[in-house]
Amino acid sequence: VWDTNSYEVSACLLDAPRHSKAHAGPLKVVGNLVLHGAIDGAIRVYDAASFTLLHTLRAHRGPVLGLAVRSEGTRVVSCGSDGAAVEWEMASLTATTAMQGHEGGVAGAATDMNGHIITACIDGSIRTW
Repeated sequence: VWDTNSYEVSACLLDAPRHSKAHAGPLKVVGNLVLHGAIDGAIRVYDAASFTLLHTLRAHRGPVLGLAVRSEGTRVVSCGSDGAAVEWEMASLTATTAMQGHEGGVAGAATDMNGHIITACIDGSIRTW
């Protein structure tokens, strides 16, 4: 984590396993939490103030390629190279919905004004859920 005044490192997520390649995964801030999608398929949840690892969510069978925060901030969608998108309830840190249907890895997700989840696959397809 970089201090934007001094441009010095102010914190480092040292407890991320070496095989997770923390530098390569998507990051999202949700309230007082920092979420990191890792190459090992996990989402690691850190406290935003102390950067202490709080939880490890088992999300995908391959690298996590994207994270999207729903507009209300209470849910997050993870995207994986396994072709799945998973919606997570942040209060309980549980998976609520698994969306399967893409032929390849899901590279990203977003939500529209009506609350639909939109996913984009590396094969060029886009789906609305």
